[in-house]
Amino acid sequence: MAAEVNGQALPSHNTWVWYGLGCLLQLKKYNCKNFVFSSSSSIYGDTTVFPTPETAPMMPMSPYGLQKQIGEQYCELFSKYIELNEGGFMNTACLRYFNVYSEDQKCGGPYSTVISSWLDCIRNNKPLRLDGDGSQTRDFIHVEDVARANYIAATADLGDHIGEVFNIGSGKNYSIKDIADVISDNQVFIPKRSGEMETTLADITKVESVMGWKPEIDVLEWIKQ
Repeated sequence: MAAEVNGQALPSHNTWVWYGLGCLLQLKKYNCKNFVFSSSSSIYGDTTVFPTPETAPMMPMSPYGLQKQIGEQYCELFSKYIELNEGGFMNTACLRYFNVYSEDQKCGGPYSTVISSWLDCIRNNKPLRLDGDGSQTRDFIHVEDVARANYIAATADLGDHIGEVFNIGSGKNYSIKDIADVISDNQVFIPKRSGEMETTLADITKVESVMGWKPEIDVLEWIKQ
């Protein structure tokens, strides 16, 4: 799994839960009203609802996903029940990122994507590795689209949607094999990893309606360029 943290549950808990709570407490102390929390589609786990709306059941399959869920709950708490020092409540928004990619994304580690790994393979003249037959599908979203979503969430009037969650994905998906074929024909296939999700696909109706945000970069067109 892309966000695998086996053996690191406690350190990641400190990062995603305690540090996140610490940020909220500091914002409360200094009466900062706007906070955008970077959440993750891993909260949905191995969902069978596609496209996946924000109302889909939360079934995290890793400490990382569970910790993101806790972070979202803290944001809702501060938006509804914990007042700022000078009164009023914080305007929070939780953005559930799907499969984020970029030109300069670090390769390796628990949070890298298959795209960053494959681009590194191309740079080092190595074959692309595909798990199983490559039929798994992913909703890839470029980091520039993600950054724009964060800016809008931090500055827009969310009205009755303060403290809520929003999917940040492209709203469409491609198979891993489709992506690999655009990058290189030099491919090797290995046994599929257990626990890997078959599909990710965001329902972005809500974020389009509330924030007016839409993705602008298509992953296949980006790779071709």
